[in-house]
Amino acid sequence: MTISRRYRPAGPAFAAAAFVIALTIGSQASAALAHDAVNESSPAEGATVTELDSISLTFGDPIINLGGAGTAFVIQVIGPDDRYYDAGCTELSGTVISAPVELGTAGEYLVRWQVASADGHPVSDTYTFDYAPTATAVKAEGQPQPLNCGAGTPPDMAADVNPTTPSPSGPSGLVVGLLLGGAFIVVVGLAMTLLMRHSRRGA
Repeated sequence: MTISRRYRPAGPAFAAAAFVIALTIGSQASAALAHDAVNESSPAEGATVTELDSISLTFGDPIINLGGAGTAFVIQVIGPDDRYYDAGCTELSGTVISAPVELGTAGEYLVRWQVASADGHPVSDTYTFDYAPTATAVKAEGQPQPLNCGAGTPPDMAADVNPTTPSPSGPSGLVVGLLLGGAFIVVVGLAMTLLMRHSRRGA
């Protein structure tokens, strides 16, 4: 009985400590995943606009600047005629990247973006919106090639319109999040197991 009394306080104390650790791991996993995703876009995916002079994307965390527009962060806008309608280099402000646009003919436009993830690797994706200009709207001609900003457009952005996954040389935000999530489950399971053992000893 003396041994049981000595171990009885350890159960709740350990469970409390494990709970705090689990919460910390869970918050770190959420942060790792939030950085790689767009929280808000203007225009929104699938939206129809009658006029537009800029595109902006808001992320969960500040974007890493590894060399300026065209290398670490970039927005490209491709029209239904496969021409580029971004009218200036992408700008960065905290969690937001934005680029001026001058649209041409009516139809579906593709927005292609790339940023540097938390581990420094490029993460990119695409979405579309529809342009339905008024009869008096001025139609831009667009460019046959992406704008050359600073060090130039990243090759993986110019290659195709498919999302670009992070480099395999390091873990992506999703992989980190999954690993941290797994650690979260292990810690909670261990805490529950030890708590049950201490409870049985104290019975």
